Amino acid sequence: MKFINIAYDFEYDDDDVLIDMGTVDVVLVPDFVCEHLDVIVQKFFNWTDAVVRNTNRSEYPEYCATLDNGEVVMNVGTEHFVKWLNDNYFDCEHQKSVIIATETEYDPSYPTAKF
Repeated sequence: MKFINIAYDFEYDDDDVLIDMGTVDVVLVPDFVCEHLDVIVQKFFNWTDAVVRNTNRSEYPEYCATLDNGEVVMNVGTEHFVKWLNDNYFDCEHQKSVIIATETEYDPSYPTAKF
């Protein structure tokens, strides 16, 4: 098991250089999730996009928000990602992913998923 950062409030300058990571959530995940973090995060975003586009969004209301203009958009956070990880990647060989800390200081030694 390894730690990862989930970042929400990161900021780049005009030259696309990271200037502020902001606070992050820290999640403990199985090693293989850490090793393939970018691919797995993209699969999560692809799945959440499919939820919004398809009628199955009524099955997952916790992943959606309706704007004042009626548009349905994704409203996902660390807890949704961890639930999805555990629903899709947990088996007897791997421990479940868990949130260790929320809104904490960024640790650059951990791999980071940008939400």
